[in-house]
Amino acid sequence: MDNTELNIIKRIAQELDCGFDCFYNIRTSEMVTIPNFGQMMTEDDSGDTFGAELEKVNQSKVDFIKFEVL
Repeated sequence: MDNTELNIIKRIAQELDCGFDCFYNIRTSEMVTIPNFGQMMTEDDSGDTFGAELEKVNQSKVDFIKFEVL
């Protein structure tokens, strides 16, 4: 594995550790992170706060791999 791949893995692990679900685009290497509201005590209006990120993932579902918080 090269450094780029290791950095991606490390970043995904850090985001998961912080309670975020990660979506990794296999075509563009873009990463989108969205809080996992099931793990949080309070849930704000995620549609307003993370709407752009959710829309980006929903438009290209086949290109994204989802990594969920355990």
